[in-house]
Amino acid sequence: MKLRRIFFSILVLCILLLLIIISLYNLKLNSDSLYIEVFQKSYFRDILQGDRWLKMPASAYFPDQIIYFIFRKIFNIEKTILILAISKILLLWYVLKYYIKTLYSTSNIKSYIISTIVVLMFVPSYKSGILPLYRIENNHFAYILTTLLVIPKLIKRTFKVNFTSTIITFLLCFISAISTRITLLVMFSFTFGYLVQNWLDQGLKKTFIDFYHGTNKNYTIAIFSGLIFGYLSDSRILNLNGLGERLIGQKNIPFFSAFEHVLNSRITPFVFVFGLLSIFLYKNSNIPSLLKQVNKINAISSASLFIILLNLRGIVDAGYYRYFYANIIIFIVNIIYLLSISYKRFPKLITIFGITISLLPYYAFIKYNTNSLKESIQIIDSNGIANCINNSLLLTEKDTRIGIGVQDYWDANISAATLKDPRIDIVVLNASGSPKLWMQNIGTLSSRYDNFYLLSKDNQKYLLPFKFKDYKICKDNRIVIKSLNNNAKDFIEYYSKISKFEFDILRNYKNTRSWYGNQLPSSSREQLKQNGVLFAKNKGFASYGPYVNLGNGKYKIKIFYSLINNNNLSNNFLEIGCLSKDKKFKNLKSINMSIGYGEITELLINSSKKDNCSQGYEARSYIDNGSSIYINRLVIEKIK
Repeated sequence: MKLRRIFFSILVLCILLLLIIISLYNLKLNSDSLYIEVFQKSYFRDILQGDRWLKMPASAYFPDQIIYFIFRKIFNIEKTILILAISKILLLWYVLKYYIKTLYSTSNIKSYIISTIVVLMFVPSYKSGILPLYRIENNHFAYILTTLLVIPKLIKRTFKVNFTSTIITFLLCFISAISTRITLLVMFSFTFGYLVQNWLDQGLKKTFIDFYHGTNKNYTIAIFSGLIFGYLSDSRILNLNGLGERLIGQKNIPFFSAFEHVLNSRITPFVFVFGLLSIFLYKNSNIPSLLKQVNKINAISSASLFIILLNLRGIVDAGYYRYFYANIIIFIVNIIYLLSISYKRFPKLITIFGITISLLPYYAFIKYNTNSLKESIQIIDSNGIANCINNSLLLTEKDTRIGIGVQDYWDANISAATLKDPRIDIVVLNASGSPKLWMQNIGTLSSRYDNFYLLSKDNQKYLLPFKFKDYKICKDNRIVIKSLNNNAKDFIEYYSKISKFEFDILRNYKNTRSWYGNQLPSSSREQLKQNGVLFAKNKGFASYGPYVNLGNGKYKIKIFYSLINNNNLSNNFLEIGCLSKDKKFKNLKSINMSIGYGEITELLINSSKKDNCSQGYEARSYIDNGSSIYINRLVIEKIK
């Protein structure tokens, strides 16, 4: 009865604290907060028109998309986001209860008490941004649930093997691996930790024999097969080559640069505290063998995950802690459970300890937010873009879709969420008119538009081969909608071409080296380099370089450009060559460049040591009198 009373006391406290948070908290919406809203409004519309979406990095597909879809039919955006957060609290609460009860064979009430204490600790961070476990922007919730559901089956040898449980384990890992790739790394690290722990404790041979004859063999196979099939489905079908993934293609970041964010005043305490707790749990001889085993697995998992992320350059800002949510939660559970079995007065001690550690984040939250929170209210479209678009762009019945380019990703979803006409599509563009494919969530590739506009905020510039003029200066005069007039159809075709070109670079990034136009040298007397584009005018070499060394093999050199000249007989060409040791240029191949918008000229060359190109290869674009050129990209692709 004591435990039951304590449980209900903590539950009442939990509800009261939740009410405090909700009453103080004013939802601050940003583009990440509204990603699911825009995705569910726009995805099928775009797919039915033949467009290609790119998956967001670490997209909140499971379980966030499902929960959001259900409640959005009843509530508005703000309330649905809040209900989603509360749903995640309840989900974690129940899954933690399952984890504790199943792994440690505790009573229901004891499991609920420990689960409630742990869940309470993360509620205040919903606002602060430190460990914001329940926020819609935290797109790594799937792996936390999967880890806590799967670990007991991996560790405990008393599980009875049955087909249904094995299939559920497989599906959990499969869906989570599709939802976010960090699932693959975390689950691998825990499985690796389990195998290493067994090997350290009983030797390699005994570990293999136990695994082969053990009841958890089927679960281990289900975990790995679910992760592998999920990864393959994501990388080969949904998200080719990990496009947009933060942990993909970080080769240019120096290895040791990751350490600058490890020693961070907001995050480092977690590293030291949990490291010390881990050593304590490992060294204490009075600790039950199961608890010690779980702690060893968690410690090995944390260390291996850290090394993997460091190698992938995933630790590049103070937000890297989100990859360790499952490890942190398991450490906390271990400490609380240890207290519960080490002292006879568990009910009193655990209540005092639980309320204390749970209230500390709340104290910090209330102290920080009571003065500033009411002053930081942000409503949807506080930037005024959607309101201006709604009042300015009037579509006819014949219009299927109208595009409007914005340069700031953080403005995109906030604006798209409140557009009145679903035929208006906000596209996140670079100043060159190319799509921002890294976080491309509402822009499209196979684009079908009847018209297109450009939006400028705070004097943002576009460097395009098209003329455009102010169409509407908004109520907030920092925001201007620009019209392409008769050039709209040409721009739409140009956008489609450059989208495909950029997409091909991403899709084949392992064999591709590329340079933006403004990174290339030019000998033109009149030139402009900005926003990834090189603009050059008048006779001469508009671009040359980049003097790159190529290994033996076949290469395709491609250049994306727009060339303008009224004289079709003008002499404009691209030539590929190299510099010898004495810095003499050796021409290997050349080809004429076409006049037009969004043109691609390419050449194939065979590189070998016989070329005598010790100073590197280069691509030179030459333009004639009266020509002007906009160079977006130079690409060198290795042909297998």
